[in-house]
Amino acid sequence: MAQTKNSVIDKINLKPRNFKQEGQPKCWQDKRVLRYMRSYYENTGTRKVKIRTALVTYLALTEISSNKMSDIFQATRKTLAKHAVVSVSTIRRYTDEFITMGILKKENIKDGKTNKANRWCLIAFNEFIHISVRNSGHTLNSNDKEGVCSKGRARLEVVI
Repeated sequence: MAQTKNSVIDKINLKPRNFKQEGQPKCWQDKRVLRYMRSYYENTGTRKVKIRTALVTYLALTEISSNKMSDIFQATRKTLAKHAVVSVSTIRRYTDEFITMGILKKENIKDGKTNKANRWCLIAFNEFIHISVRNSGHTLNSNDKEGVCSKGRARLEVVI
């Protein structure tokens, strides 16, 4: 950064970020998940705008998770859309893709016939599962249990 004699920034004592700011709210993203997302979308020949939208959607999920201090939290798609500054239909599309990618789970919550805020769970990155799934062309099916993947009718069992 160029230094100027009369710059306001020069007069302020700027310090690097302190990652040990006790008592300050934080919003962490697992870099492995971010890299996985970029790789996933780049390998499908996706336009850059889709990658950016995926990243801001994931940022909204992690921010709300951080606010709730849990990787499992309830939020409406409308709330996610507000945090990501995208439409509700965009949130629906990307959260469905995240579920397919194996980085997010969703549980629909109902009170009788009334829909309530969904319960979301940010899935911890597992290098074996995520990289193997991406390289095999299979996707994690949200209906499958215990690390089983599917592609069409073929099934691939992932051993953990």
